[in-house]
Amino acid sequence: MDNPLVSIVTPCYNGAPYLPRFFDSILNQTYKHLEVIFVDDGSQDDTKKVVDQYSSKFKDNNIEFIYIYQDNGGQASALNRGLKYFKGEFLSCVDSDDELGNNFIFNKLKYMLNNPRCHYCYGDVTELDHKTKKIIRLRKEIEYKSSFDFLNNVIYFRNITFPGYMFRTSSFDKVIKKREIYNGIGGQNAQLLVPFSWYYGNPEYVENSTYYYYIRSSSHSHSINDSFKIIDQINNYETILDNTISKIPNFTFSNEIKDFHIYFSKIKFGNAIDSKNRCLIKKYYKELKERNCSSIKDYLLYVKYTNILIRKLLKVGE
Repeated sequence: MDNPLVSIVTPCYNGAPYLPRFFDSILNQTYKHLEVIFVDDGSQDDTKKVVDQYSSKFKDNNIEFIYIYQDNGGQASALNRGLKYFKGEFLSCVDSDDELGNNFIFNKLKYMLNNPRCHYCYGDVTELDHKTKKIIRLRKEIEYKSSFDFLNNVIYFRNITFPGYMFRTSSFDKVIKKREIYNGIGGQNAQLLVPFSWYYGNPEYVENSTYYYYIRSSSHSHSINDSFKIIDQINNYETILDNTISKIPNFTFSNEIKDFHIYFSKIKFGNAIDSKNRCLIKKYYKELKERNCSSIKDYLLYVKYTNILIRKLLKVGE
């Protein structure tokens, strides 16, 4: 196998408790020709102290480690900063509170080198409770029935995981112009995957390249949210999707690619009902009418499933 450089870009805010686990998983990779672009997004904890402790370890393993500090601007802002620096032929954007399996890089890289038409790929994801480390769920290969299945799954967040993709840099630079995404609240993974799936179709699956995703009840995407906060989360995600799609030339909704606006309006309307706030109910009833929803009564079905859907939606904001 050739020996191309693989870049890992990681935004971090107050990640000190989890960084040793994350850094050790990089040091334990079976493939070593790596560079790590670590963007400290204005952390107020001991993140820099942990970084200093590991800098020599990366150097001893011939892994280039680039530390960048910026004032707090959010994950999208930190990711944009890191994307300007990476030099690898391949790229993974990973979270600093998670963990990479030992062959996470090697098996994905081997697959992409053997399949030059593969633009991006994914592997298994193991979700664990961060306190007990017990497995919550295993996510393996997903069967996509059409070339637009993955795109719709990203937009609607159905049957999909966001962590652990590897991108071919030459493909990345064609679809993520100037290596920059919309600087919104959360949703940075969707901003990469929506353009990729529009241009290149479904990602390809790689065996034995596991990503370990730790779920924390206190994290942004798993905290207890009331109806007002849920509606804000959905509005943020809609804005992110609108801004992402607006940058894609000739993007159109069709029978194959479904418009998401009415779908999210129904969820917001259901949460407005749950809030019992008359102004909120009136606002999102009006939004449904403006979006020409032909069956507003369908909101009852969406209210029923709101809690399940929102848990998935909020994961986008990590």
